[in-house]
Amino acid sequence: MLSRVAFEAEVKQAYLPLTKRLTKVERQINKLIIRAMSNAKISTVYWNGVKTELNYLYAKMNKIFRNWAIKEIPVGYKRNIALIQKRINASKTILNQAQKTASQLLSSNASKQIVNGLYRSSIDSFLSSSMAGRRNIRNLFIQTQQKLVQESLVNVAVSTGFEMGNLEEAKSLLTTIFKSPAWDIVNTNRFVQAGKFRYKPSYYAEMVARTKFHQAQSQAALVQANNYSTDLMQVSSHNTLTRICIPYEGKIYSISGNDKRFPALFDTPPYHPNCLHLLFPTFETAMEVQGTLESFSAFSKGKISRPPVPSGFVPVGDRVLN
Repeated sequence: MLSRVAFEAEVKQAYLPLTKRLTKVERQINKLIIRAMSNAKISTVYWNGVKTELNYLYAKMNKIFRNWAIKEIPVGYKRNIALIQKRINASKTILNQAQKTASQLLSSNASKQIVNGLYRSSIDSFLSSSMAGRRNIRNLFIQTQQKLVQESLVNVAVSTGFEMGNLEEAKSLLTTIFKSPAWDIVNTNRFVQAGKFRYKPSYYAEMVARTKFHQAQSQAALVQANNYSTDLMQVSSHNTLTRICIPYEGKIYSISGNDKRFPALFDTPPYHPNCLHLLFPTFETAMEVQGTLESFSAFSKGKISRPPVPSGFVPVGDRVLN
């Protein structure tokens, strides 16, 4: 049986090399910015050179993520098909027969469209966020260059601070700039921006990767459910403290919404960035043999506070929530 812990370990192993490579680029970007801001040169040639180098580093960062996503996310989807198949095979109470083999599923047009959508959306997310971060840095450079031109008579103390690379000494000259949101991105080394939030590229890549891997798992589960002609799906359980996940945890849903014993499946994991929940096909025959069908139905509808399994499930009222 595929556990959430085992799945997370595999996901982490997959994106660890990506994180290391992006962390290296983060350091390069930071060094470039500090070098530029610590240098009192104000020529257009100098600043254009800085911008060119910055564009190169962002392009390098985007290429690293693009290559990783194109390679790893389809592999993740394929692995999930196999792991879910293994979970199904481990049950002795399932009478449903698969319509296709795992290899036939993976070669189908539906699976190809799913993996294409997964890695393209992840690439779009990273590219758009890095573009927003790069735009902020460029704005910072423009403000700084203009300020230095306006303050052509730089006093000795500030000039010395620039030459020594001491940014604190230079703040008396660039007070408004150092208080700007753009400079905050530099201070925190958070060079990508998604909405109002700013992230380190390595962390954001990790978050996108984990989210897309979990989307791949859910999509694989839905494909397998269709392959075995089951209408029922179950959300994994790990006694989460995250409020947005609690309404789903451990419950069984009807994909079509036609099985009135269970609520309709309107949403699938991940329910938020970095969500750890997984989705699995489940079977009416298995629950009947185990004598858990009525209990799972009552729990999934919110009539009782805990499912028949797992035994370690903690009722929501007994958890300390975030």
